[in-house]
Amino acid sequence: MTFIPPSTRLDELRTSRMRPLGSLGVQSGIFKLPRDELVSLDWTGLDADEHDLTFHGGPDKAIHQYCADHYSFWRAKYPDQAEANAFQPGGFGENFVATGWNEDNVCIGDIIAIGDPADPACALLQVSIPRQPCFKLNTRFAIANLAGQTHKHNRTGWYYRVRRPGKVRAGMRLTIVSRIDAAPSISRLHHLIHRETSDVEAIRAAMNFVALGKESRRDLLNKQKELERGKARTKSRPSKYKVISLIRETKRILAIELEARSSSTSAQLAPCSFANIRLPNGMCRNYSVVEGDRNRFILGVAMAETGQGASRYIHEQLMIGDDLIVNNFDATLTHSSDVSHRIFVVGGVGVTAFTAYFRHLARANQSFEVHYAARTSDDHAFLRHLPSAKLSNHIGAQQTGSCFLYSSDKHERIDLAEILRKRPWNSQVLVCGPERMVSEVKALSRGMESGEIHIESFESAELGGDPFDIVLNGQMFHVGERDSLLDILFVQGRQLWRLSRHGDFWRGGPPRLWFDGCRDECGLDVVVLLSR
Repeated sequence: MTFIPPSTRLDELRTSRMRPLGSLGVQSGIFKLPRDELVSLDWTGLDADEHDLTFHGGPDKAIHQYCADHYSFWRAKYPDQAEANAFQPGGFGENFVATGWNEDNVCIGDIIAIGDPADPACALLQVSIPRQPCFKLNTRFAIANLAGQTHKHNRTGWYYRVRRPGKVRAGMRLTIVSRIDAAPSISRLHHLIHRETSDVEAIRAAMNFVALGKESRRDLLNKQKELERGKARTKSRPSKYKVISLIRETKRILAIELEARSSSTSAQLAPCSFANIRLPNGMCRNYSVVEGDRNRFILGVAMAETGQGASRYIHEQLMIGDDLIVNNFDATLTHSSDVSHRIFVVGGVGVTAFTAYFRHLARANQSFEVHYAARTSDDHAFLRHLPSAKLSNHIGAQQTGSCFLYSSDKHERIDLAEILRKRPWNSQVLVCGPERMVSEVKALSRGMESGEIHIESFESAELGGDPFDIVLNGQMFHVGERDSLLDILFVQGRQLWRLSRHGDFWRGGPPRLWFDGCRDECGLDVVVLLSR
């Protein structure tokens, strides 16, 4: 059992009303002020204490306590903010200011008495979850990654649920009156949620701990699924999906809804996920998931202007009832709670890379704006998935869920230089669109930190390259500059799942590749490319 610290004094009791925070004007209850009088404590927290219920409040977050000893650490780490007296008790928005107790010696499930433990009327609390600071902490101190630093250094504080309401005031004693055997400390929870990379059993044990609050239980479940998916990815097999609807979003973009033939118990997909699809004609392509989960989801596919492969097949030959193979799902973007505001710049079908993310941010009440360019107003696809708080074709006041539409036929153009110049503090710019748009953003964003810019790149549907020859079962085939090796193999009726190359390519002229093949238990040809 972790060492139980001695009782400590409640040095300050703090509450606040909601008020605007930062230039974006988001509401926050972080600016808490000391209360000297006796204050009522009920199941939802302290009297006259307000919360942004998107992130805070509720039974598991009734009271937040922060170790006052930590402020000297932050003052040493960020001397500029220290000079402005920013790192003082109460600065992290805590209700209880006290010393001595910290993330190493406080455990989930600890029962806390406020006042005399022998008094049957004294209020009782129970430690429920670690605090998971969001971007508002960054904004409060004007430090872009402070929330992440609190996790890294195990200095987040923790929350209580109320076990017995009562009256509390500053100066009372806080005493840990009981602790559950094998209870994980706050530091241990942070390690499992943020840093553990392999111990699924430890994560599962913590997740099933009886006193753990819902938010941390959910975070651990997501971490468990993440690790299990990572282990399964190397041995995962393709899955069959049935086409259940085909809807034309625009003249060039087709929405395809797919349903798994066999449902998955681990169905959730990360925002900005894409699926690697194998078509009945054998071609494999990556397409962004517009909405849905592993059991049922929607893709958006644009017809390539010079398309003669995957996009043409989907638009001209794919039918409801057809089966497609999903080789795997993946995502290139990791959500950061440190970011205060997000600016999406998208063109054409590039909007599909972020539609699921828009909903994720809106549910979390996070600030973002979308700049969406298309050839004509009729070419704006999936508008029902975009924020509807503000639809406009010009740059206006930035607010949560703003969407700005641009149409080339109306001579409207996204002023990327202006958007980047006026972006709010601690913003992230996310881009997906035509190469011209991406290239312009790359040029204009030189000098920005790597975490401030994220570019989603679509896999080109029609790739070109140098021609070469292959030898397949003693017969030579030519792969032209507009062909792909997979296309030629599929023309020959070869069903391929994975290719690997061993050794160096032939030196001294165009390569010739020989194939050794065998058939696996699912009827797929497993082919190894060898150079000779």
